Amino acid sequence: MYNQVGNSWQIYRQDAEKIRQESVFDPKVENALAYILGKNGDLISLTNGVVNDLAPLDRNYNLHKMIATEMVSIAQDIGQKTLLISIGEGGNSTDAIKKDTITFDGDLKTLEGIPLDGPDYAKYGVKQENLQQIPRENSDSLRNLDPLWEAEQAKILYVENNTLISKEFGSALMNLNSQRGVLLGDTSQFVDAWNKFIDSELKQNVIIVQGLIIADIAVFVTVILSIRKSLNPLHAAYNCNCKNKRRFLW
Repeated sequence: MYNQVGNSWQIYRQDAEKIRQESVFDPKVENALAYILGKNGDLISLTNGVVNDLAPLDRNYNLHKMIATEMVSIAQDIGQKTLLISIGEGGNSTDAIKKDTITFDGDLKTLEGIPLDGPDYAKYGVKQENLQQIPRENSDSLRNLDPLWEAEQAKILYVENNTLISKEFGSALMNLNSQRGVLLGDTSQFVDAWNKFIDSELKQNVIIVQGLIIADIAVFVTVILSIRKSLNPLHAAYNCNCKNKRRFLW
C-alpha cells in the first residue's frame, strides 16, 4: 500500500512538472485577439464614418442610417468582449461575439446590396432588406470598411472556434487533476489501512495485558492455596497438642 502511494505521488509530480513547462495560452489565439483589439479602433472609426457619410442623405436612407448606427454599437461591443476574453474573464463572450459578428456582417452586406446567404443570419434575426443603393460620393467609409472587416472577421472566427487556453495545457491540466484524484484515493486507502493496523495492534496489546493480569491473579490464588495447604498439618498438630494438654490437666 505504501509503495502504491509512492508510485502515485511520482506520477503526480511528473504531471505537475509537465504542466509547468506547457504554454498556458494558445499563441495563435493570442495573436488573433491582439489583432482584433488593435484594429477595433479603426473599425469603430470607419463605422462612424459610414454614419457621417449617410447623414446628408434624405429620408429615403433612414433605414441605412439606422443600420449604420447599429454597426457602431456592435463594433464597440466586439472590442469590449474581445478584451474580456483576452484577460480570461470572457465567460459567455465567445457566443456573444458570434452573434455580433453575424449581425455586423449582415448589416454591412445589406448596405452594400449583397444578398444574405446562409442560415446564421436568420438565426440571429438579421433580415434581408432591399435598400436603395448608396451614392458613390457617400460610400467612401463603406468601401474602406469592407476589407478591414474581412480581415478582422477571419480573426474573430478563429477565436470563436479555439480556446485561449492551449490544447496542450488543457490536456496536461486534465491529466494532473485525474492523477490528483488517484493520489488522494491511494492516500485515503493507506490511512485507513494504517488506522486498522493500529487498532488491531492496540486490541492485541489489550488482550496480552488482560492475559498477564489473569495469569498474575491465578498465580496469586495458587500461592494462597498452597500456603493454606502447607499450614494445614501445623494446624492439625496444634489441635492435637491442645487436646493432649486438656487430658493431662484433667
